[in-house]
Amino acid sequence: MKKKLLCVLLALCFAFVCQTAFAVSFSREEYRQIVFEAIGGASDANGKLCDNLWLGTVEAPRLGTAYLYTFVDVYEGKTQGFLYLYGDEAYLAYTGELALQPCGACVLPQGNWSIRFQSGRPVLMLNGSDKAKIEGVKISSFPFSIPVVDQYGDPVEGAVFDLQTVTWGGNDEMSLGTVTTGADGILRFPGMLQADGAYWFKQISAPKGYEPMQEESVALEMDLDKGVISAMTDTEHPNEVRLSQVINRRQGAKPTPTPTSTPTPTPTPMPGPQPAPRPPLTGDDTPLWLWGGLALVCVVVAIALVLRLKKGEKK
Repeated sequence: MKKKLLCVLLALCFAFVCQTAFAVSFSREEYRQIVFEAIGGASDANGKLCDNLWLGTVEAPRLGTAYLYTFVDVYEGKTQGFLYLYGDEAYLAYTGELALQPCGACVLPQGNWSIRFQSGRPVLMLNGSDKAKIEGVKISSFPFSIPVVDQYGDPVEGAVFDLQTVTWGGNDEMSLGTVTTGADGILRFPGMLQADGAYWFKQISAPKGYEPMQEESVALEMDLDKGVISAMTDTEHPNEVRLSQVINRRQGAKPTPTPTSTPTPTPTPMPGPQPAPRPPLTGDDTPLWLWGGLALVCVVVAIALVLRLKKGEKK
């Protein structure tokens, strides 16, 4: 019996040590990424809590950029908004006040927003006063499109994709509809995508003779560097892997385009040089028979004169 109790005690001690080690390692890993966490969060003009939304950035000399982020979670049985500041842990030793710069995902209410760092405790400020929550945030929305091409860069027509999201405050997937690429190969999702939304798309089918994209799904996330929503296969900031196009590989070799014969134009005949008109010669219009008749008359007259002269001499 004593041996059994000793074994149980040792097992409990071992489990406690492992759990403590895991908790310490997790908190240290989280500590390197999150400078501070505070209950409050942000809400839009209708009082709805903003979830999964970047609010702005601050930057201290030699410490890089830190990002203010808000999300919604259940805390002590109640839905709460939270503020996170992601950045280098050296910010915890920083003292000073840094202006909060916009990041394109939303527009904050008017005023001088900043974060004050003092004694390792960052505090959100508005016009010099502490602020636990940002109210009246205007969330930005963006159109989204991406080209679908084959491995040769030619557009792919007839590729079908499904745009998906999750229900607010839950994990249930919800389809926003399917889209088919046209002759230009551009995948365009209808409507605008909100910067705080969780979106991704999957390919349902590729046209005959093509293979679907290799990625199982592609996330659409707010791109902090570009200030728009971008397609990404890795969304972990700052190591995002962005996609500029979706590849549907063509099966087989690229078809050789049939050359189109260009008809040879019929040359238009050009008028050649015309000979100069020859001036008419005098008498050219007189008929030959007339000249012959006159000559015959002259001969007859001449013969008659000769005969008459000879007759006169005989007398």
